[in-house]
Amino acid sequence: NTIFKNLQGTPIKINNTIDKAGLKIDELTGSVKSMTERINTTLTNLDPTLKNFKTLSDSLTQLKLNQTLVKTTQTIATLNNTLLQLKKGDNTMSKLLTEDSLYVNLNKLLVSIDSLSNHFNSHPSHFLSPLGKSSKKIERDHRKDAAAKKSNP
Repeated sequence: NTIFKNLQGTPIKINNTIDKAGLKIDELTGSVKSMTERINTTLTNLDPTLKNFKTLSDSLTQLKLNQTLVKTTQTIATLNNTLLQLKKGDNTMSKLLTEDSLYVNLNKLLVSIDSLSNHFNSHPSHFLSPLGKSSKKIERDHRKDAAAKKSNP
């Protein structure tokens, strides 16, 4: 009798358990459905980004990046070689970079040209006399030019 009494309550307990499991399954189904909708929305939003990434990838492929990097590496190697040659000091360019004799000689040349120009302005007869023009004629021409400038401002 006791066993039958206990067995009579079992179907009620099984029904309650099935009802609770059914509720949990319904909740789980709702959660899965909600999650699926969010995933679909995310994938829809991600689609333009993936298309942009494909475009970027195609653009990078067209750039021939590897060839550009190889050429850049070669250029840097050549530049390093050139700088090494300049650093050695056994060629004209390195001497121009390290010695100031060219600078000094150019300055001396400029001073000489300035002195020559001043001398030419002060004593033009020294330069033009052999060509048939005396200093008096040159002075007279200067006075005429000065007078012409005063009368025609």
